[in-house]
Amino acid sequence: MTPFLIGAGVLVLGVVLAVFQQWCGINVIFNYAEEIFRVAGYDISTVLKNIAWTGSVNLVFTLVALGIVDRGGRRPLMLFGSAALAVIYGIMGFCYKGGVQGLPMLLLVLGAIGCYAMSLAPVAWVVISEIFPTSSPSEVMTLVSSSVDAAITSGPGPSPTPLPTMFAPPLAPGPEVVTSTGAMIFS
Repeated sequence: MTPFLIGAGVLVLGVVLAVFQQWCGINVIFNYAEEIFRVAGYDISTVLKNIAWTGSVNLVFTLVALGIVDRGGRRPLMLFGSAALAVIYGIMGFCYKGGVQGLPMLLLVLGAIGCYAMSLAPVAWVVISEIFPTSSPSEVMTLVSSSVDAAITSGPGPSPTPLPTMFAPPLAPGPEVVTSTGAMIFS
């Protein structure tokens, strides 16, 4: 293989990692937290408390990731995060379809955020920074970051369909949950 093909393959790998990391569906949870919790039966004051919990869990598990990203290994953490999110999103979709409300839904959301914060969120960027040569990191990271912006606007992120409408009775998993679950299984 020529150096050009090897470099192109590494670049594609970096872009794919960054895009799948964004397409894992966590942006839907962060951007639609209020609607998710309202549909799960919470009133506005409890919704605000739950949103504070999501931020706290994100912070705690990000700190956990700092300690385990080197010891746990990149590949096992990526596989764990992908599998755990696929399972959690699948369960969450069935729970919404079944009309489950309250604490089980909060725990599923917090579990998804915890899994993401300690696996896919940091590991993808650590791997991306490690696979590119140090001679051109800014150019390559600019390209990868641009692909992330494109992934955010084109992937299973916030959709034009408001979540309360998407999950209105009969409650059913929306396209974000289904696409995110598929992306996690594929990766």
